[in-house]
Amino acid sequence: AVKRSGAATRDVAIAISGDATITKVIQLPRSLKSGDIEGQVELQADQYISHPMDEVAYDFEVIGPSERDPDALDVLLVATRSENVEQRRAAVTAAGLTTCLVDVEPFALENACRLLTHQMPDGGEGRSIAVVDFGASSTTFSILRNLKLIYTRDFAFGGQQLTEEIMLTYGLSIEEAGRAKKEGGLPAGYQADVLDPFIDDMTQQVSRSLQFYMASGSSREQPEKMIICGGCANIPGVAEVIGSRVGIPAEKGDPFGQMKLSPRARASGVMRDATALLTACGLALRSFD
Repeated sequence: AVKRSGAATRDVAIAISGDATITKVIQLPRSLKSGDIEGQVELQADQYISHPMDEVAYDFEVIGPSERDPDALDVLLVATRSENVEQRRAAVTAAGLTTCLVDVEPFALENACRLLTHQMPDGGEGRSIAVVDFGASSTTFSILRNLKLIYTRDFAFGGQQLTEEIMLTYGLSIEEAGRAKKEGGLPAGYQADVLDPFIDDMTQQVSRSLQFYMASGSSREQPEKMIICGGCANIPGVAEVIGSRVGIPAEKGDPFGQMKLSPRARASGVMRDATALLTACGLALRSFD
């Protein structure tokens, strides 16, 4: 991918999927000096992490004064098994690159959503927005309020299932099926026999996630807008179909909508892939400081 992109940079930001991480907001005494916070987090971390600490990679970030306790600080603790980090770092190293930052996909997505504000009512301020990012094998359903992530759910569903159905139905290899899915040329019955049932599954997954969200707290309100991202969002009309069936206005996400493309980039290819690059955009917006 790096070779094809022609990118000169060798520093890389990568992400761990949300379902492979533990996130917890913990409280620490507000009187702690900044240099003592790390040691206190280390002392408390094993209370919240189910794996042995020598098998875990973790980090923390001070959020600020706690709303529940004026004498406490809210601190975000994030942890994952070390092997999850090492597998990704090994792939980066094998490509001749250097891993400088390891994030978590839901946080990267939250970071990227500032690139979607042109598609949100009032730029997302004071609004509840759903963002559904369909990946190859998993999908992330997120709710943002005031552009802050308040709910996220990962589930096993993605575009790979459509590719496999094309492969089985028409006797193609996985590579041929993937190419046909993107470029077309499938038999006349493809829409009714394969694509429409897959869109039905997409809609059911979104509807189920919405139900889980609404049931997760007493003050939950239905999102005012839904933005559909990921490779599956390129299926013609799919955002509108999902929106009409779940009763929320929806459109395909475009994180590049406010960007100026380099004259060296192939605009058609960039725009085709844009909606699938939401997490990558969120990682690219991070600094290495």
